Amino acid sequence: MALLDDFVRDMQHTQNRHSYVDHGSDIPYIRSRDDVLRLLEEAEAMLFAQLAKGGDRR
Repeated sequence: MALLDDFVRDMQHTQNRHSYVDHGSDIPYIRSRDDVLRLLEEAEAMLFAQLAKGGDRR
């Protein structure tokens, strides 16, 4: 998965260059493929939960 490895490397580079990324904040810090996969799993669970409720009916 070269694309995922490239993404992780680019995210690490970006996070290290910008001071707004606080390692103690709610913003997830991408250190590895596992971090990306965990975020994707969390996003999937949130999406399915929203769909199960009938979505956002504004």
